[in-house]
Amino acid sequence: MNDKTLQKETHKNLGYVYYQGCKFDAAVKSYLKVQEISRDLGERKEEANACLMLGDIFQELKQHEKAIASYQTTLNISEELEDKEMQVVSIHKLGTLYLTLASICSKDYNYEKAIKWYEKALDISRIEPIDRPMHEKALTGLGIAWLNLGNNEKAIESIDEVQQFAKMEADMDSSNVETTHEQKTSTVQEESSSQVPEGWARFDALIEEACNPSRTETLSSEDVVHVKKYVEEIAPSYVYTREISVKEPFTKIVRKAMTEKVKKSACTSLLGKDDNKLDRKDGELVKGDQQIFNFARDEVFKNASTKKPARLNETLASYMRSIGNIKCGSVGGTCFLVTDVLVITNYHVYRMIEKERKKSGNSSLHVSVLFDYLYDEQMENVVEVEVDEEQDLKLANPYLDYKFFRLKQNDGIRGRVPLGPMVRKWQLSDGRVVILGHPGGKEMQDEVCVVVGYHAMQERIRERYEQCTGVHMTNAQ
Repeated sequence: MNDKTLQKETHKNLGYVYYQGCKFDAAVKSYLKVQEISRDLGERKEEANACLMLGDIFQELKQHEKAIASYQTTLNISEELEDKEMQVVSIHKLGTLYLTLASICSKDYNYEKAIKWYEKALDISRIEPIDRPMHEKALTGLGIAWLNLGNNEKAIESIDEVQQFAKMEADMDSSNVETTHEQKTSTVQEESSSQVPEGWARFDALIEEACNPSRTETLSSEDVVHVKKYVEEIAPSYVYTREISVKEPFTKIVRKAMTEKVKKSACTSLLGKDDNKLDRKDGELVKGDQQIFNFARDEVFKNASTKKPARLNETLASYMRSIGNIKCGSVGGTCFLVTDVLVITNYHVYRMIEKERKKSGNSSLHVSVLFDYLYDEQMENVVEVEVDEEQDLKLANPYLDYKFFRLKQNDGIRGRVPLGPMVRKWQLSDGRVVILGHPGGKEMQDEVCVVVGYHAMQERIRERYEQCTGVHMTNAQ
């Protein structure tokens, strides 16, 4: 064994040990040396194996572009050597990475980029020998991404390919079994009329699983029928449905995605398929934007949520005195006096307070509640009450998004209306509701909104769907 071969084996063993010990940076250095020495020795298969390992390590380091380059090098060498086994492995790893990146982009609502990754996965899945599960996952994900961009035509086109692919797979699997024409016809009819899962939640679960890059099995014929029904009938009946939770809050990215989706779908529905491109983003309304704006304005002007009975003003004035602005450093939010010494706020406000303390390096940063705080930078007639954290009741729930705080004794909050009975008296019936609070910790504001029950919401969606599919935006949960 010559010196270079010995060096190669040493670096290979070191790289493996580093990889198993999660010391990925050190593992990269070792396998790069293996790749370099193997190339010098003309050992192409050893070089390809080193690149394969580098691809895995770069994935662990989230260096996806480098991982792609390493897997591609392995694929090129395997084709040159006509090594089918290595070719299959490199195709699978490349395709799986493409699907994973597409999934990440979709979860970030970057559907344009997701489509690019899905198309790359689709391209590589067509290389012989064809990776059939990857091909089907890429087609399905591509269809859903096009749907999320509001292009139903391309979405249906992709799902039709999935259906054709599933039929071809079924035909191949049953190639040794004789089936009469009548039996085939019966099977197709049975599939097309199969029972569709009830409710959007089940459809969403199916779509989520269909786009899962880790899925190991191809979709059944029945599931493909359901996906197609989702694309053709269910999804176009609303623009955006999303359950907001503690784990997935209503972030700026979500709001932006919802806005873009509504606009694109409105363009498609109101202006025709040829005008579904977004207009310029310089703040000026152009022809297409103006038409949609006029439509939306007319709908808003007809909305009764902008009105409330004047008789409520006196009652609301008394409730306002029991609504506080809870503050800690630069963080602020709304809280409600539920007893003479307890306030309730959102759990996410409590998390903001904890982050503010961590940021400032002061774990005991002062928390207080301002009552009668009606406008920004108000100095007079404000009652400030300290939170008594030494007597923290530990009453909180991050999933229901509430947190109780105990206040220190203060004569300034005596005689205020406790809002505890209102907090417990759920659920709301259909109709209008007045929201009072300190949005973003700023001055107190009120807003009149319409509460729509689930059944009423479904009926309203059905009515809107009949008039102008895809114009509105709602949350089915």
